[in-house]
Amino acid sequence: MTRSSSCLISFLTISLFFTTCFSFPKLHVTITNTLPGPDPPLILHCKSKDNDLGIHTVLLNQSYDWSFRMNLIGSTLFSCDFVWGKQHAGFVVFSKDIAKKLHNGEFMYQARGDGFYFNVNGDWQKVQDWSWSY
Repeated sequence: MTRSSSCLISFLTISLFFTTCFSFPKLHVTITNTLPGPDPPLILHCKSKDNDLGIHTVLLNQSYDWSFRMNLIGSTLFSCDFVWGKQHAGFVVFSKDIAKKLHNGEFMYQARGDGFYFNVNGDWQKVQDWSWSY
């Protein structure tokens, strides 16, 4: 490899790094347990194609949150599975289509007794029912 080819590859690698890290804003997802009663807690497991965030227990009036940046091609997608006692639900909490609804990068959800709500500019909209019971 010639010196100019090596320099070009280095330049492209550094450019890609800075484009990835600095051109896409940091996005933030928060899921809050506002379920009735202190027990049982909300159990959730969220993941994307590239990141498994693990299983978490969220107590009443507590939240679980994470931050990330959209990938270069805009296909980042996070889905979560939820268990509350004998109730179960699973749905996409972040995608390009969901991101179009907001411009502030804050994606806030509440788990309630009748399902899940998403905050769209201060207005809580129901987006998912509890799917089934054990």
